[in-house]
Amino acid sequence: MNNIIVSPTKLDPAKRPIEIVERKGLGHPDTLSDALGEHLSCTYSNYTLTRFGAILRHQFDKVALMCGRAKVSFGDGQMLEPIRVLINGRASACLGDEEIPVRSLLIDATREFFATRFPMLDFDRDFRIMYEVRSGLHTTTGGIFDRNDEVRSATASIHYRFHPRSLADLPETHKVQSNDTSAAVGWAPFSPLEQAVLRIENYLNAATTKLEHPWLGSDIKIMAVRSSDNVKMVIAVPLLSRLTHSGAEYFERLAIVERLVRKEFAVAAPAYSLDELVLNSGDDLEGRKLYMNFTGSSIESGDEGMVGRGNRIGGVIAPCRPYTMEGLGGKNPRYHVGKVYSAAAYDIAHRLQNELGLSTNVFLVNRMAEPLSHPWFATIETLSTPTDKPAITNIITDVCADLERVTKGILEGKYPLF
Repeated sequence: MNNIIVSPTKLDPAKRPIEIVERKGLGHPDTLSDALGEHLSCTYSNYTLTRFGAILRHQFDKVALMCGRAKVSFGDGQMLEPIRVLINGRASACLGDEEIPVRSLLIDATREFFATRFPMLDFDRDFRIMYEVRSGLHTTTGGIFDRNDEVRSATASIHYRFHPRSLADLPETHKVQSNDTSAAVGWAPFSPLEQAVLRIENYLNAATTKLEHPWLGSDIKIMAVRSSDNVKMVIAVPLLSRLTHSGAEYFERLAIVERLVRKEFAVAAPAYSLDELVLNSGDDLEGRKLYMNFTGSSIESGDEGMVGRGNRIGGVIAPCRPYTMEGLGGKNPRYHVGKVYSAAAYDIAHRLQNELGLSTNVFLVNRMAEPLSHPWFATIETLSTPTDKPAITNIITDVCADLERVTKGILEGKYPLF
């Protein structure tokens, strides 16, 4: 590959005087939307892979969750109106004469998704599905009909991308091309503050932690600001209303959370001092306002979520890092350049760290209809003086030459897409 640029940089977040890191936890509406879109994509991809040996065209990256209404009190809680789930996008509903049960496949996958996250809810009662998935002819951008030769136009494979007569109508089954013009970013290693934020949220939302502290909700959000070696952190941690019986118990449990957070922070970032830790900064017991809810997520009442508004690849929102606004959840893992390149850039950055000891930012860019295995540009920013460009080039080429492995990793959930 001749279009690889390696350059030095001084933009190390860990060495900046100020660093900001945020993470939206597993139960945050935006994270739920990302995860639902990805769950639908993986469900559909695995179905078509098993049945036809190929991932058919689809995209569910415009999934959205719209809040319901809930009534919360100490020791109790109930849903008053259902959470609305917008299942939106496009998907091939057949291959030749064989139909694919797209609607039932996606709704069943949605049922499964929420059953594992909110077992206290009844899917048929507490969720309202808004199904807006399109399929068939005239759903492909760029498909032009010839007014003077309707027969030739109607047989052109471009019109059958989402309604394939056979796998021959899908160019990615023989040569994977970029579906768009887009850029992706990956980086490694994580800074100590990024590691701390990830560790704390992962710990608080871990299944083992919930067994010991079943009153913990999942809609946890962390904002951390480091100034030199001193860190200030604000964490929103919901408590489950039916397991929290008084204001005194609520604040006793927040004290437990504070001890847990400080312990995990000390392990992840021992060189830093956690000078200030604020939990549920909006609490006002006299005003009857506490971060306590029935499901553990504000999606039950008052908040909404959309794919692409949450964490970036790697699992954090880091304003001091370069990143794109590419929303990854629900996009096609075979040919969508923003998604595949994000995972590939993540791989490249971590291989450069593990194999060459480099701290890098990795940028991959491609143009629509170009081979996905050959980025238009690959740019590596490294904090070290790049002395071995051939080794860097070999790693980039190796990852991009085997994007099927990246696709497989996406379907197996091996990448922290959000």
